[in-house]
Amino acid sequence: MNKVEEELLAAVRAINTSMLASDGHTTISIKLENGNILAVVGKKDPFVTEEDLLEIEPSGEVLRGNPEEEILVHLDIYRHWDNVKALIHSYPISLVNLALGRVPMAENVEPGMLFQDLQIIAAPPLDRKQLIEQIKDIFDVGVALVTTDFGLLLAGESLWEVFFRLQQLEELAERITFKSIVGH
Repeated sequence: MNKVEEELLAAVRAINTSMLASDGHTTISIKLENGNILAVVGKKDPFVTEEDLLEIEPSGEVLRGNPEEEILVHLDIYRHWDNVKALIHSYPISLVNLALGRVPMAENVEPGMLFQDLQIIAAPPLDRKQLIEQIKDIFDVGVALVTTDFGLLLAGESLWEVFFRLQQLEELAERITFKSIVGH
């Protein structure tokens, strides 16, 4: 197993052993230097292994693993945005609860926080084409996409950049949740 594969599996394990994935349907992908996509799709198990890896060419040809349709969303995003090198699609617990409660996170972001450009889409995309259309104007900067049905989608230029943005966003969602509970 090479270093990139080890890092991808480490990120999946970190998400799956935390509050960053609530429903077992986390998908993480990275764009390799050769243009292929390496991913782990829909795994909640913290004991993911090399056998859980999926590698797919930009054309959609599967080189290894068992693809699920969700990877096609990732492929579409990588095709549309050259600056995107890593994606995480997850359902962090506090963030999902805020989305279900229709709490407008963008209005609750404190000055200086990384997520002032957070985008919340009220209606879930009907298909991949509609998803790309909804995010085309906001995704160039790698902002988050949040819906009650689709969850959180984060993009960035590296796996760890996206992972740490996910952590920060979930921590912010926790603070907003606690603030609303205590009324301060």
